[in-house]
Amino acid sequence: MGSFDLLVEVFLPRLSPDNLALLAMVARNIWHRRNSLVFEGKFKHLNDVFFETTKALEEFKRCNNVSRPPDRVAEGITNSWLPPPSGCVKINWDAILNINMGFIGLGCIARDWMGNFLGAKYTFQQTMVEPKMAEAISAIHAIQFAITEGFSNVVFEGDSLQLIQYINLASPLLNSTEHYVDSIKHMQMVFNSSRFAHCKREANGVAHLLAKEVAIQFVDCTWTETPPIICNLLCWERFSP
Repeated sequence: MGSFDLLVEVFLPRLSPDNLALLAMVARNIWHRRNSLVFEGKFKHLNDVFFETTKALEEFKRCNNVSRPPDRVAEGITNSWLPPPSGCVKINWDAILNINMGFIGLGCIARDWMGNFLGAKYTFQQTMVEPKMAEAISAIHAIQFAITEGFSNVVFEGDSLQLIQYINLASPLLNSTEHYVDSIKHMQMVFNSSRFAHCKREANGVAHLLAKEVAIQFVDCTWTETPPIICNLLCWERFSP
């Protein structure tokens, strides 16, 4: 069995949530061990992998037990990822801004109306912009990803409410994101159908995790199979009520 997501499908009904989280963390740190050897020439001992896995699992459990403050967004927006209409693809996108190191991290993930993984990507740009402009650049990268993958009916979903409101406005803007929003609207014309939708941060967790991963890897990556770094969260979003 060569596909990691198929492996997860086998283990999913057999493992408790805690053991499934452990599996995901082990896979993630094995992936980092491989990248450390390939890109940095550093060899990590398995004991180090075990220590990092234990520490990451403790942090994961602690974060999931912390109550989050309510988001100031419109009513009707749920805390969970929801699939797109039948026959459509949903691409979640997000951006992080690292002021100290002078770069932005961009992440996006595509899933179909059944919640099946279709592809994912993260990349970084050595630039410094305002947060809303970083989100706009991330949205453009999500559209470019959809075009490259040949998707024709797409819902682009992000947690930047202000940017999405700008994109959905019929009238032109007079602010710093005007150029990016105009590019987004122009690029949308290549699809049979497309729209931008807003979600809460909790429902955009996979895209956010991919964007954060840039700060660790400093490389551009594209996947056609589920990467270990998002496996646990992806399964949780797909099968949670």
